[in-house]
Amino acid sequence: MRGRILLLDDDFEDLKSVKSILEKSGYNVTAVTSGSRAIEALHGNGIDAIIIDISMSYLSGYEILRIIKEKSRERFKVICLTLVNQEEVSLDFADGLVKKPFSQESILKIVNKVIARKKVR
Repeated sequence: MRGRILLLDDDFEDLKSVKSILEKSGYNVTAVTSGSRAIEALHGNGIDAIIIDISMSYLSGYEILRIIKEKSRERFKVICLTLVNQEEVSLDFADGLVKKPFSQESILKIVNKVIARKKVR
């Protein structure tokens, strides 16, 4: 196993696609569609990184991350999925960004890089 990833996206097709790409590459992936499920999935699971869509319908990815960081003692890297350009996204809290629509190569490039940095520290 290359690392544990928590994937949060309210778009089921994107969720399924990213999960498949990462699992085929050897990652252990927990995929959820809501902030409350993400908080539940974090506890005690040794998550290395969260991949989160920042433009979700109920709560934004920013809000969900703020809540997660307040409620969790877990230390993890954050990778954002977004439809908007990087210049339009606040990345103060993020370790990586993947723009939608994404390719298998773009997802793996960022995830591998971010996970490698986490394991070094």
